[in-house]
Amino acid sequence: MYADNLLNEYLNVSSMDANLENIATEQKYPAGDVLFRDLSRFWVQFILVPIVVVVGVLGNIIVIHILTRKSMHSSTNVYLTALAISDLFYLLFTASMSWRHYPSVNRLWLYWSYTPVGLWITDAFSSSSVWLTVSFTVERYIAVCHPISGTNFRGEKRAGSIASAMYILCFAFTAPTAFEWELVAAGNQTSLNTEQSRYSVERTAFGKNETFRFLYHWFTTIIFVLLPLIILTILNSFLVREVRKSRIARNPPIDDFREDSISARHIQRQREENRVTVILIAVVILFIFCQLPTAAVLIYSSFISLPASGSAEENILLGVGNIFNLLVAINAASNWILYTALSGKYRRQFCYCFMSNQQTNRTVPARVNNAFDLRQFPAG
Repeated sequence: MYADNLLNEYLNVSSMDANLENIATEQKYPAGDVLFRDLSRFWVQFILVPIVVVVGVLGNIIVIHILTRKSMHSSTNVYLTALAISDLFYLLFTASMSWRHYPSVNRLWLYWSYTPVGLWITDAFSSSSVWLTVSFTVERYIAVCHPISGTNFRGEKRAGSIASAMYILCFAFTAPTAFEWELVAAGNQTSLNTEQSRYSVERTAFGKNETFRFLYHWFTTIIFVLLPLIILTILNSFLVREVRKSRIARNPPIDDFREDSISARHIQRQREENRVTVILIAVVILFIFCQLPTAAVLIYSSFISLPASGSAEENILLGVGNIFNLLVAINAASNWILYTALSGKYRRQFCYCFMSNQQTNRTVPARVNNAFDLRQFPAG
């Protein structure tokens, strides 16, 4: 969970300035773990996160615009639109959480007052993305592996209801995060001959309760990490197997083909279904790749006590946590790249929506009209 990953970051929010002073004055050559922590923080929070956020926000806005077009209504599109919305807001709130590293922001009372709620909302959208990914994977598994018996479980309205339920449940299950932290005055600091108050956040009595922390940590680890990864891994393996079987089945010896329109339509429809499935498989693989390192750290931290403040182990975990949080942000920012790379129709729809030249306006509509629901989301 995002809040867990940032626990020590928030408790040591002023440590970056102090460590920079140590590097400049007390240590000519800082310890390797300190250098790793500070360099990872600098490159991730100041350089890479802003780039990823800008790219991801623009990409997800485009995805939402394209997938909500009337010609693209489908159950799969509903899930992917909900995922793009969740990823969009996750990136925006992730960016706001990184502002604490800027001195002009981390002295603001308003910012630190917002931080507990910001952590909750960031966690909620991250968790929503997880379960929306699970939801459309289950939907695709039913469509591919149980197309007849699973008809009642598909449809745009049902997909909208499930996506809404995922949002509500994830916001509810992560709500305790907002009550784990509270604003505290961290002292005064003199700057330009004026004394400025400094603020931070620390755990509330509720957040310090050992029983709550133990139970809630394991609850979130199981519900938002272990269970989704297990479901996605199993269902994705089934989908890959079915796509391979389908490709073999539709390529029999040439003498076996029936040259009639029904057979041709069936083959074309199967190809379209497979291409949609391939795109969703790619989305899930990217998700697992980017989320698995964070999951490993959370599971690892479940079996060990927190390292001592300032220890080499803590510095390494903080540095690694920065990198793994970046991977989660990259995941939220990259799905639109998969759609563009794997779907010729998505690229044509993009051109139709955003290109203004007359040739595009004349030729694209006939090719994409009524063909662009994600049940028909093929590679070009």
